[in-house]
Amino acid sequence: MGVIQVGLLVREQLQLELIVREAALAAARSHDPHTAALRVITHMRDDPLAVIEVSLLPGPAAGTEMVRVQVTTTSHTSLPLIGALLAQRAMTATVTMAREPP
Repeated sequence: MGVIQVGLLVREQLQLELIVREAALAAARSHDPHTAALRVITHMRDDPLAVIEVSLLPGPAAGTEMVRVQVTTTSHTSLPLIGALLAQRAMTATVTMAREPP
């Protein structure tokens, strides 16, 4: 049972990372990065308790920008017995990408 629970947590973390990667890509290509990232995240993951942060950062070269998207949420998987120990785990995924011309 414990192996199954850990597998479910790993699956949920991977799904969260995929969603954040897609949101960062949309934000990097948009005139309005915050709205683009929020649209992707809410479409792919319906979680009203998720904390979503979108920020613009200076890039490595002059005149460039980076977009950073971070989502923090709580896992909702649980199995009998072992699930009580691992059910409420905070999960965070962060992706930073270079801004592209829209």
